[in-house]
Amino acid sequence: MNRIKALNRRYVISSRIDGASAGPVVVEAIPDPAGARFDQTLRNIIVSLGEDTVSFEELLSPAKALRWKRLFHAQPVTLDVRLQVLAERVIEQCSLMEGALDDQLRDELSKAAEGVVGNDSGFSDELPAWIDDVGAEECVVVAAHRSDVVELREWLERDGLQVLTAREALSAVSNRSQMYVVGPPVFYPRALATAAVTDEISYLVSDWFRCRKLPRSSFAEFAEKAVDVKTRVRESDAVALVNHPAMEQGDVIEEYVPQPIWGTAGTVTRGPNSDEALARKLYLGGGFAMWLDDGQRIRSLDPSQPVGERVAYMDVESVTEGSFLLLREGASERETLYKAALDSLGHRAADITASQTRWKCRLYDRLLHRRRWSVEDELKALGVKACEQVRAWTDPILVRPKSKQDFRLLLEWLRVPVESTTENAEMLKRALRSESQRIRKELEAIIEYIDLDELERIGYVSLGGRNVGVRGMCATRVLAISHFKRPVARSRTRLLIKDDGGRWLE
Repeated sequence: MNRIKALNRRYVISSRIDGASAGPVVVEAIPDPAGARFDQTLRNIIVSLGEDTVSFEELLSPAKALRWKRLFHAQPVTLDVRLQVLAERVIEQCSLMEGALDDQLRDELSKAAEGVVGNDSGFSDELPAWIDDVGAEECVVVAAHRSDVVELREWLERDGLQVLTAREALSAVSNRSQMYVVGPPVFYPRALATAAVTDEISYLVSDWFRCRKLPRSSFAEFAEKAVDVKTRVRESDAVALVNHPAMEQGDVIEEYVPQPIWGTAGTVTRGPNSDEALARKLYLGGGFAMWLDDGQRIRSLDPSQPVGERVAYMDVESVTEGSFLLLREGASERETLYKAALDSLGHRAADITASQTRWKCRLYDRLLHRRRWSVEDELKALGVKACEQVRAWTDPILVRPKSKQDFRLLLEWLRVPVESTTENAEMLKRALRSESQRIRKELEAIIEYIDLDELERIGYVSLGGRNVGVRGMCATRVLAISHFKRPVARSRTRLLIKDDGGRWLE
C-alpha cells in the first residue's frame, strides 16, 4: 500500500470513529485479581502516609514501578525477571519498615507483591488467543516501550505479527484489520485512535485501573470540530459505553507513573560561581546519573537510523526521556576530545595552550575583581551580544565564544593580541572537529556489531574500542530529567556517576 492510499484509509477509519456510539475503539477490561489487590493496598498506604511520602521513597518507588509494570505486562510473569526483582525489592523494604509503617498494611503489601509474581494477569491468556482468532498477519500489537516490544516479540513468536511502539505504529503504512494496545489508553498518544492505521483498536486494560478514557488533546478546546471518540468497554461478556467517574488525566499520571528519587538535589537556590554551571540531573540506564549543563551539544545514538547514520550530536535542549547518549566512563567527552585535539597538533599545541590560557586568565581575573553584572554591562556596551555567557567562557576546555565577532570584541577589551589568539582558537576548533569525526566513524563501526535489541531492553551497553578516543564509552538511555537546575562545578558536568535514584524507571 502506498502512502496516499494509506492516508485515505486513515481518513475513512477516522470518519467511522468520529461520533460513533459503538465504534471500533474498544477497552478490554481484563480481570487481574492479584494486580487489583496490590493496587488497592499501595493506595491505602499512600493515603495513610499523607504528606510524609518522602521518608518512604525506598519502598514507594519500587512499589509504584511494580504496579506500573503490571499495567503493561502481557506475557507470563515467569518470563519477566524485572517483575520478580521489583517484587523482591518491595518485600525486602516491607521487612525493613517494621515500626515505621502500620504492620497490617506492611504485611498486606508484602503478600500482595508475592501475589503479583505468583499469578499471571488475564493478558497472557487473552492476547495470544485473540491474535490467533484474527490471524497474526492481520494484527498489530503496540507496546509502551521499546524494551516491551522486544520482550513481546520473543514471547508471541508468530510469523507475520507486527509488534511496535506507539510512535512506530503511527508512522506505519498498514492495511491490517486489528490493533491491540497493551495498557490503558491514557498513557498512549490520542492519535492511535483518532488517526488509526487499523480497522479496529482494542486497548488491553487491567480491570482495576478505572481511568479508561483516551488522553485529552491539548488543542481540542481550540479545534472547530475535534474528533469525538466514543470508546466501548467490555467487562467479561458485557458491552457498555464507558461511564466511569474517572480521575483527571494529570492525577492519573501523577499517581501511577513511577517517579525517580531526587532527594534534596534540587534544594540549592543560589546562582553559580565562576567555575560552576547551572545543570539538570539526568538519571540514566545502567545505574548512572549525570549533571547536564546548557552548553554545547552532546553525542547521541539513534538505533532507528540506518547503519552509518546512528551517531550524531544532539542539542542539549533536544535531550528527552528515552534519548540514547554516548558517554564516557571516568571522564567527560569534552575533556577527552580536547586532549586528543591538542595531541594531534604536535609542536603547535604548546603555543595554542598558552594562547588559550592567556585570555581566559585575564577574563577570570576581571570577573574575580569586579561584579559579574558590571563586566556584562561593559561588554554589552561594546557590542558583545552573548555577554550573559561571560562566566561560561572561562571554562578551561571551551575554545571560544560562539560568535567570532563577540570573541574579537572580548579580546580587544581584555587587551590580548586579537589576530594570533583568534588564529590559535580556530586551529584548535578545526582539530576538535577532526577528532570528533574520527571518533564518530569508529563508534559507527562498533555500533554496527552491538545487539541493539539488548540495548533497547536494558537501556545500557558498554562499547569496546582500540584507541583512547573511544575506549571506556557506553550507550545509555535517559530515564528521567530533573525539573530543577542547580549550580554544579563545571568539572563535574557531563560525567557519569553511579547513582541508583532512577533504578526503578528502567
